[in-house]
Amino acid sequence: MRLNLLIVESDNFFRKNLARRLPDEKNWRVLFAGHLIEAIKIVKRENIDVVLLGLKDLKKEGLMILKEVKNIRPLTEIITINSSDQIDLSIEGMKLGAFDDFIVPFDLESLVRRIREAHQKKKRLKKQKR
Repeated sequence: MRLNLLIVESDNFFRKNLARRLPDEKNWRVLFAGHLIEAIKIVKRENIDVVLLGLKDLKKEGLMILKEVKNIRPLTEIITINSSDQIDLSIEGMKLGAFDDFIVPFDLESLVRRIREAHQKKKRLKKQKR
């Protein structure tokens, strides 16, 4: 099953660099957004499985994105990426339903593993709903 991954990050360099470093998975489709309105348009239009959500620069807007994505597509899993000086945003994100939280710098293999696990969880929940 194809994995639709949305990377929401306001830092264009970080967003593109992260996408380049992800494994070259033939069954992964990666989409990008830099802010709230763009992210919500994509989530409404596409069946996104996993969102990588950068909180470092987006701050409270990132938390609004998390809420909106969960409201529009409750089964979509969200992994937040943040800096250690904004742990309060990470905690709030987890309270709002984030699947996991990564602090920069992070281990890319661990992130990829958690993306796959989040995708599996979504597939399980989707089956249970049927």
